[in-house]
Amino acid sequence: MEITDTISIVAPPSPRVFRQRLIEESTLRFSNGTWLFLVVLLGLVARLVLVGYVVGLDRETTGDEIDYHALASNLADGNGYRVADGHLSARRPPLYPVALSVLYRVFGADPAVARLFQAVLGAVIIWLVFLVSRRLFAERVAWIAAVLTAVNPFLIFVSGYLLTENLYIVLLLMILLAVPKPTWEWRRIIPAAVLLGLCTLARPTAAGVAIWIVLSALVLTRDRVSTRLIGALAVLVLVGLVVFPWGVRNHAVFGKWLFTTTHGGVTFYQGNNAAVLEYPQYYGGVAPLYMLPGYEVLEKKPEIEKDEEARALGKQFLRENKRHLPILVWRKFARFWRFQSDAGMSGVKSGWWFSKDSVLGRLASSLDVGFIYAVLAIPLFVVGLVLSLRNWSRFVLLYGLVLIHTAVTLVFHGSIRMRVPIEPVMAMFAAYALHCVVQRVRYRREPTP
Repeated sequence: MEITDTISIVAPPSPRVFRQRLIEESTLRFSNGTWLFLVVLLGLVARLVLVGYVVGLDRETTGDEIDYHALASNLADGNGYRVADGHLSARRPPLYPVALSVLYRVFGADPAVARLFQAVLGAVIIWLVFLVSRRLFAERVAWIAAVLTAVNPFLIFVSGYLLTENLYIVLLLMILLAVPKPTWEWRRIIPAAVLLGLCTLARPTAAGVAIWIVLSALVLTRDRVSTRLIGALAVLVLVGLVVFPWGVRNHAVFGKWLFTTTHGGVTFYQGNNAAVLEYPQYYGGVAPLYMLPGYEVLEKKPEIEKDEEARALGKQFLRENKRHLPILVWRKFARFWRFQSDAGMSGVKSGWWFSKDSVLGRLASSLDVGFIYAVLAIPLFVVGLVLSLRNWSRFVLLYGLVLIHTAVTLVFHGSIRMRVPIEPVMAMFAAYALHCVVQRVRYRREPTP
């Protein structure tokens, strides 16, 4: 036997095939880390442009920002958890001010530092969306979801302000990385429970997320009943242990065990009153507190009593207006899931948030970029949601995030800010829909044998 009998002789590839192979190999080498870095960088640049040229890096704090900045500044100076007027407070959840206070200790108590921090958190969200999407869906879906998250105007917008959303979203996505599907694996549920506790300290809505995760694992996993019950108890205990110091602090300050905030009742009343029923500019949203019955009395009460009294007034309004409940709920739902990013149905733009000292600021105050994005993304999200039902148990935790945040808005009020925490989840389902469409088109184009 000659040696040539054992060697397969292959003709060298043509120049065209050779060039194509080089392109494919170089694209493969370039795709993973480098492409992800570029997508995250795109998102970071977009957020930095908003911070620097639309909002204004040194812009004075407004609205809720005033509280968060004051709380972080006082913590950094060792003055305790105090708001701008100097009194000890619990009206804002503690995690975000604590995180800001660490930065303020290092770089100084400057809102510009906080806004840069927000932009960095926004970039981290893009990276986490890619990781979660790749684990739950597929790599191509992950790339699309990351790009959608990077260019999402609502996520870019919220990255320019001292608000809790970005930190909260980062924690939610980290929970999904730890527990992408219902499970009782200890190496997954222990870090997830700790993250759920921290998430609750960022926004109390996370308590509902914790309950959903526990119930999903109790119902859908096939472990022994004893294993499921022990796991559920362990999650709840760990979440409680993380939140407990906040309750201890509030008991020491106010003489009452309080594990959320002293602002929930006020927000509830602002979303359930005669003004949101009568005035179009407040449909589905919140009315200014000064417009509401009992305002003068509320303002004179201590923080906890004010919150409790406001909640009681909101409940009283609902009891007296039961026949209007369907329209109130519908307006909140419609405002939560609206396309336009203006204030409710009034046509009042959100431009007052922007600095009009720059060209981009003036443009942002008059152009509703969010509408363009939402008109494309929300229908795709719905399609992706429907398509995913074929394997519903795999995505049950994602469904939970959408359902819980929607349910909370129906109780309190509807707004884009209330929807922002689930925008990354919406991007995942929208990406899945696009992926399915592309696959269907490719399948139809393939020649039949």
